[in-house]
Amino acid sequence: MTEKEENVTMSKNTIVALILGAMFLLAAFQTIQLSELKQEVNTQKTTIEGMMGNAALSAAPTGQASGSAALPQSLQNVPDMVGGC
Repeated sequence: MTEKEENVTMSKNTIVALILGAMFLLAAFQTIQLSELKQEVNTQKTTIEGMMGNAALSAAPTGQASGSAALPQSLQNVPDMVGGC
């Protein structure tokens, strides 16, 4: 009877070790995925910032000059934000 008990104990330990190993591999895989996702987000952020920087530089001189001239005198000095709820 003691041999069977030892085999059962050994198989429980083996199962626990396999489960822990599988969890470790899963965590490592998810870490790699998260790292790749973070790199992709940073790349897209840099691209968008570059596009917005180029658009702001090219549109700023012409947009301000023609935009203020096209507005009526009463609307040129309106505050940007309105208070309230």
